[in-house]
Amino acid sequence: FSNLIGAADAVAGDAGRLNVTFHHNWWADNIDQRMPRTRAGQIHVFNSLYTSSGNSYCTNAGYDARLLVQNNVYRGVNQPFTISTYPSTPEHNGNMRIQGNETPGSTNVSSPSGDGFIPPYDYTLDATGSVEAAIRSGAGPR
Repeated sequence: FSNLIGAADAVAGDAGRLNVTFHHNWWADNIDQRMPRTRAGQIHVFNSLYTSSGNSYCTNAGYDARLLVQNNVYRGVNQPFTISTYPSTPEHNGNMRIQGNETPGSTNVSSPSGDGFIPPYDYTLDATGSVEAAIRSGAGPR
């Protein structure tokens, strides 16, 4: 398991505090899930690389989570995008907006249609076609 933001559903005090940005990260061998897994937060994931084949799932929007997932490369992974649903309280379902991602060789690729959120900061997206080479040249095993 890699990155868990928000330890449990409906934890008092978490709403509005868990705001995290991940960019230019590489989730690789031996990672099964939580790349990241989020509850009650606003999470921005962009320009990152996923090559953790044999995994359960990658990016997940859980209870009261809002994710913006942009210009990432999900190469040969399972379930790049997952949304946790809560049938008894659908107002707390996860929300994910995906834009500009590539999923070559991946399986169980869904297309969430949430609206995510608008980050309160400026950032520049790298072209998706250059993300993998840039990350591999600056990170990982040598």
